[in-house]
Amino acid sequence: MTTSTQLRQLLDASVSDAEPRRDLSTSTLAQARTQRSRRLAIAGSSLGVAAVAAITLGFVVVAEPFDADSAPRPNDVASEGPVPDADGDGKVELSLDVPRGDDPQIGWLEGTTLHLEGGAEVELPHPYDDVVAYEGGYLAEDAAEGTIDRIIDGEVNSMFPGSGLLASPNGIFVTWFETAYFEGTPVGPGELKIRFADGEERGYSESTVEIPAGLRATPVAFRDQGVLYQTDDESTCGRKVWFGEGGNSYEIEGATAIGGYSAATDQAAVQTKVTDTGSCWSTYAFPGGEFAGALTEQTCDYSLGEYSADGKYLIGWPAYADGWGPGEVAILDADTFKPVMEFDSGEDYGVMDAAWDGDANSLIATVYLEGTWQLLRLGPDGSMESVADPVEADDVSNPFRFAQVGCCPTIVD
Repeated sequence: MTTSTQLRQLLDASVSDAEPRRDLSTSTLAQARTQRSRRLAIAGSSLGVAAVAAITLGFVVVAEPFDADSAPRPNDVASEGPVPDADGDGKVELSLDVPRGDDPQIGWLEGTTLHLEGGAEVELPHPYDDVVAYEGGYLAEDAAEGTIDRIIDGEVNSMFPGSGLLASPNGIFVTWFETAYFEGTPVGPGELKIRFADGEERGYSESTVEIPAGLRATPVAFRDQGVLYQTDDESTCGRKVWFGEGGNSYEIEGATAIGGYSAATDQAAVQTKVTDTGSCWSTYAFPGGEFAGALTEQTCDYSLGEYSADGKYLIGWPAYADGWGPGEVAILDADTFKPVMEFDSGEDYGVMDAAWDGDANSLIATVYLEGTWQLLRLGPDGSMESVADPVEADDVSNPFRFAQVGCCPTIVD
């Protein structure tokens, strides 16, 4: 699964010879968008990012460490809110004047607080970009420092260089990229570590995928015991997509980025081309469970992000993104890439991140409106609900990071 850090990393993928576009609006958000220095081709956090990514976008990946009912959050209603898709055209304008809904079925970070599925909270020693449950504690990524902390009993036990934390959907494995850096550039070969999250073997095997010197690897999604990941060449800015399993890696020919992977359909959404106006995306299938397939279907209307849990939908980002963030978001039919519902940011709104609300076919999106950040639940019918308390901050100070809660909780005393 793509994380928020991964989405932000994917947002940094650009075409160096492209001329930036200019917006004429004078709103605060629009002014921020005019500061673009290059065109961005995004894949979707975890931006990650998966991104990164999942593009997803650091997306945070955690397992619930204690009873989620111990700290319930309020469900009071702010207003009746807008009518979902009133004119039936498949497009709605975002609003922060919406009812308060149930707590999200994913976790999220705000400052040093880790909010878990169901409303429970965990205090961390520092603010982090990504967190995964690991052997009775946590691994927590500080993207700015390029380090990962090992947290046990609420305290930092150790630290090592690393990035791109990701947990498997079943909670058994975690993975990260580890290498030494000098002034922000990798020195020597790196390693993509695939390790047990809870220390139990369960019939699986840990592995390490070697990454050649000069390449930075970003894990995007697990496929059974293997990992789909991207590499960025620090010298040429070239990008490739790989599948690593059992210590071996195989390149997905023709793919330059990956937005997400669906275990339900055993296929990935991958970028195939970057143009002067955006990027083009296709579906890569894994027929028969073997590493062989073909790029099928294609859209140049959206950048593709994560699949919903049932593989029915995809997150759709703009094919052309500005320097502030994706700006808008859509729920797409995964077979046709056609929009089921589009959420228009308008002149004064912006969408920074989005992730599927657990197994539901609704999105949890980070939305900004002139001084206020909010987490909204966006439904395929055009419905909108708030799922957290709003935070006042400027347009470059997003207070929220997403977290995917695995199925298998690690107990933390």
